[in-house]
Amino acid sequence: MARTPAVLAPAELTALLAELDGRGRPERRLTALATLAGRQPGHLAERIDDPDPVVRCQAHRVIA
Repeated sequence: MARTPAVLAPAELTALLAELDGRGRPERRLTALATLAGRQPGHLAERIDDPDPVVRCQAHRVIA
């Protein structure tokens, strides 16, 4: 059974976000959504200057 970000332990989610964040554009966009689902806005807020406009937009939404 797949585990969604909302049911992962905080340490598991942090490790998953770090792994996905180091990959390509689609994975980084997935990371942005996973941070919202997993209620980890701090991770996304650190992406406020991300070169990807989708990730950057999600980051702005978190800090607004």
